[in-house]
Amino acid sequence: FVRFDIRWFYYPVMVLVILYLTNAVNLTDGVDGLCGTVTLVAMLIFTLICSRLQMTSYTLFTMALAGGCLGFLVWNLHPAKCFMGDTGSMFLGAAVASVGLATHQHLVLILVALVYILEALSVMIQVTYFKYTKKKYGEGRRIFKMTPIHHHFEMSGFSEYKIVITFSLFGLIAGAVLALAAPGAGWVGEFGNLFVGALKGIAPVLVFVIVASALAQGSSKLDRRFGTVIWLYML
Repeated sequence: FVRFDIRWFYYPVMVLVILYLTNAVNLTDGVDGLCGTVTLVAMLIFTLICSRLQMTSYTLFTMALAGGCLGFLVWNLHPAKCFMGDTGSMFLGAAVASVGLATHQHLVLILVALVYILEALSVMIQVTYFKYTKKKYGEGRRIFKMTPIHHHFEMSGFSEYKIVITFSLFGLIAGAVLALAAPGAGWVGEFGNLFVGALKGIAPVLVFVIVASALAQGSSKLDRRFGTVIWLYML
């Protein structure tokens, strides 16, 4: 994309990037299955990128993380019976930041981690505006109903499933934008074929995870979960 030299400023800036993303992923872990699904999408995109760059070790690492998220989602989809906590979410955040920086895909990282970035940014905006209005008017005012922003949608009537699906699709769209923005039609075509192929290949696994989750948790929403995945797969 773009090349620029910030010299020794690179190191303190990247420390801030790692700290920001680590905590941003932790903030994303507020709805059953949200952090796991968003991270699954991010790691699948990184797997395709690392594969194209022929970085085998990073490809295996991102694939392993994606597989770990899939297995975890069996018990973490709503209603969740297992939680990753701060230890799990902050590890995933550090992993996302580390892969982006270690592969020198700094600007790509912005798109891949866009959901996390917006989650943390919503908290910063809310807190800053609340303190500003409290100082100016004597009472704190809010822009969002609640932050991080997934709670805003939750309080607006979105179900946990709808939030998870919407945020995950947002991550997929960011991946598609990444493909279109990359220079060279060959790269776009190659990425598109890999992206569609990965989705086609992962769909049966998603079906298994969702069905297994529904059966393990005794959910009555099995048919709706199964139908949603089949519909996405057919697209």
